[in-house]
Amino acid sequence: MQRPELIAALRRGTLLVAPRPAVQPTWRAWVSVAGPASNDTGPGWRNRDLTLYWQVREWDPLYLAEDLCWAENDGMRALERHTSDGEEQLWAMVDRFGGSTAFTYPWYTDFPG
Repeated sequence: MQRPELIAALRRGTLLVAPRPAVQPTWRAWVSVAGPASNDTGPGWRNRDLTLYWQVREWDPLYLAEDLCWAENDGMRALERHTSDGEEQLWAMVDRFGGSTAFTYPWYTDFPG
């Protein structure tokens, strides 16, 4: 995903994901980022301040294959959580997690969340 599309999606409150190395062997890990959007002013939903919540989680492939319910420490583990505010912090976090081309929409991936 290119930078203009990435920031536009996040301003609309859309969830984006990027693959990430897992700590646990055979598990799958993802970075997810989204933020609160409001519809109080036009046009449409907007996250004007670019307040974003970043999470890195990994999932047990057995839980995914069996479609089991997972929670923290039961088939799913949170590795990191961060909050960023504003465009400068957004790009710092994007660079930290592989650059804008690492991110995409979750429906184009096998992101389990």
